[in-house]
Amino acid sequence: MARTKAISLIQSGGLEADLKEISGLVIENIQKATLSNGLKSQAYTGNPAAGSVEFKRFANSVSKDYGTARTGGGDKLKAPPITVNLNVHKEIVEEAAKFDLDTFGVANIMARRADNHVDTVVAELDTAFFVEAVIAGVSFEPTGLSNIEDQVEAMIQALETVKNDYVRGVPRSMMNLVCSPSFYGKIRNYLDKTANNANVDTTAEEFALFHGVKTYSSVYLPQNIDAVLMIDGAIALPVVIYPYKDPEKIPLSNDYAVAMFYDYGCKALTPDLIFFYEKGAGELGTLTVTATSVAGSSQGRTKISVAEPVLPGRKLVYKTASSALNVSYNEVLNVGTGASNNWKELPADGEIDVPSGHTITVVEIDVDDNKAKKAGSATVASA
Repeated sequence: MARTKAISLIQSGGLEADLKEISGLVIENIQKATLSNGLKSQAYTGNPAAGSVEFKRFANSVSKDYGTARTGGGDKLKAPPITVNLNVHKEIVEEAAKFDLDTFGVANIMARRADNHVDTVVAELDTAFFVEAVIAGVSFEPTGLSNIEDQVEAMIQALETVKNDYVRGVPRSMMNLVCSPSFYGKIRNYLDKTANNANVDTTAEEFALFHGVKTYSSVYLPQNIDAVLMIDGAIALPVVIYPYKDPEKIPLSNDYAVAMFYDYGCKALTPDLIFFYEKGAGELGTLTVTATSVAGSSQGRTKISVAEPVLPGRKLVYKTASSALNVSYNEVLNVGTGASNNWKELPADGEIDVPSGHTITVVEIDVDDNKAKKAGSATVASA
């Protein structure tokens, strides 16, 4: 039986657009195009369309002396549930002029926009996926390693040797290394220049594996992140994409609205099995700090700006003094308003009260443990 045509509002040359087929194509393309779709966990229970799904992570079994279970009973399965809510609700709503619909045809317009909608959703899902990896994951901080091959191998071994209640080491066949284009290019150049590396096709864009680990390049890693290494299914990213509906007539207009709606949620399931490699990791980074007087404000009001983007999972704190303060890498800072010598969180608008002539030191720290990662200072010239 032929599919029921979903649009009868507008016809051009007798051509009708079958929105159901276009919607199916959009969903299929998004599933194929997103890197995150191939890496995310699919082992959930529940219906994403209901608004949430549940994942479970089973702990390792423990062997005991023979006969233990006869007196004490067997061990209960340890699998705490992890609920992932589809709490991000997005829409793509565009206006289509009736002239364009009449000229190009509904099917042609919808197909063209569907391609762009796929690109938009792909970018958002992959971006959210890798932001979550950095927020929840473990910072890989090599020491004394300058060669790209040594850095990558050390990162792989860091994941390979993880042991806890849930893990007894990780096989490389389960690992995925996602690199920024520049970092991927360094690995590629190393492979191209390595002697006796006849199994690598230097004309191909991808090399697929590095030391047994699946390797990818992505433009959606957070800024200043060189690579993310994780196991299969380390992050949950349930998505619901709703089918296209008939273009709706815009009130008091001769135009129509084309709309696409989708919901998703993103959460790390195995944060201990996610590592990220930040540029310059292992030593204190530099923040470019500027202090500008706030026009028309009371005496002492200054706006503090930092040029570099703050990495996901981190925040900015500050302290003022007669001169710049020395901070070491991974130093744990006391943050809060309880004591006068504590570091304070920099407000979202960057405006603080500080005496003119003092120096402000701004530090980027991890949200979870207050460890210093980057620092910078500027002399204050308040209004």
